[in-house]
Amino acid sequence: MIEEAKVKQVLKKVAEEFAFMFADDQENPSDELVCDGLIRARMKFSGDIKGEIIMVAPVELCRNMVSNVLGIEETEEQTNVDPKEALAEFLNIYCGNLLTEVGGEDAVFDLCPPEAEEIPLENLGNLVDEEEYLSILLDEIPIFVKVIIE
Repeated sequence: MIEEAKVKQVLKKVAEEFAFMFADDQENPSDELVCDGLIRARMKFSGDIKGEIIMVAPVELCRNMVSNVLGIEETEEQTNVDPKEALAEFLNIYCGNLLTEVGGEDAVFDLCPPEAEEIPLENLGNLVDEEEYLSILLDEIPIFVKVIIE
């Protein structure tokens, strides 16, 4: 089991350093979220630690990641980067950072490529209610993370 504080600490660090997004704790994840869609990304890993990390984020947050990483204004024409790919890459970087933080520099891991898909908005209620998901705000938009250790 990885401590909740460590999961959030690394998530905030990666959000700020990679996606240039301000990260803050979400006080009440049950607050109504209005969004135009959700993306779920998952990534499995094995080695010194075996498990999976799942992230769920609104499409808007994923688009903001693309804009921040590429250094374009939201008013500029969007690139051809799929928001699913943005969340998958964010998860990939997060997974590597979290496993290194927990396992140490000498730990060896086999990382499967992340997979991302759009999921129905109806799934949002389940995420908020499910205790295994942690949530933080990235630029005031929630992202949900679940770390499963086998």
